[in-house]
Amino acid sequence: PATLKSHVVEQDDGLWRVEQTDLPPIVSHMKEETSTLTIGGLKNTLVVDPSIAWWRSLNGSADRITLKAKTPVVDETFDFGALQMTGEGKASADGLASAVVHQSFAGAKASIDFSGKPDSDAKPTHIDINADKVGADATLDGVKSRALLDLWTFLVAHPSRPELAANEATFKTLLAAALASPLKVDESASADKIAAQTPQGVVTIDSAKFGFAGASGATGSFEERFAAYGLALPAT
Repeated sequence: PATLKSHVVEQDDGLWRVEQTDLPPIVSHMKEETSTLTIGGLKNTLVVDPSIAWWRSLNGSADRITLKAKTPVVDETFDFGALQMTGEGKASADGLASAVVHQSFAGAKASIDFSGKPDSDAKPTHIDINADKVGADATLDGVKSRALLDLWTFLVAHPSRPELAANEATFKTLLAAALASPLKVDESASADKIAAQTPQGVVTIDSAKFGFAGASGATGSFEERFAAYGLALPAT
């Protein structure tokens, strides 16, 4: 990955302010897929409290976010308008931390091209999607923040594979402690006034909501949620 840079300042109250004003494009490669995430005009400020090994507040914005993904049969581009983001973190007496993050985007659009597999009868298809307003909320609970910080500290001090191999027992102990968090995650997103131009005609939705939730541990769980309101399909 590209090098991520932050400006870190210790405040008079003992908290640390972490500022980020640039994020290089992030490119990932998987089997038969390449994706690129580009964020322009990023401004993030995170206030960290060392006494709880967690962050207290988050404020961020971006001018534009673009995600492109390409496979042998699908070529996708997602563009999100200006981003506004806020968040609040806290820690409980038992050493577990939690956080809430809210994001809003000034519209979004997508362009999707399906070429079909060479050995199939599927015809090439193009779809354009537009949404007036997009929002997302995420909650995180049950994080062992101190264990995560201890693991991060160890990884910073032992950045290479040979160094990790030479300290394998310590690495495993720290990793097991971090993974033992009774973690709960819940994320939801919504979009308004969605219009998708398809070969069969225009599909519109007044509003749509989707999300997922999960919990780790012996009683782990996972769920997904989908809802659409005001769905209108082509007459055909």
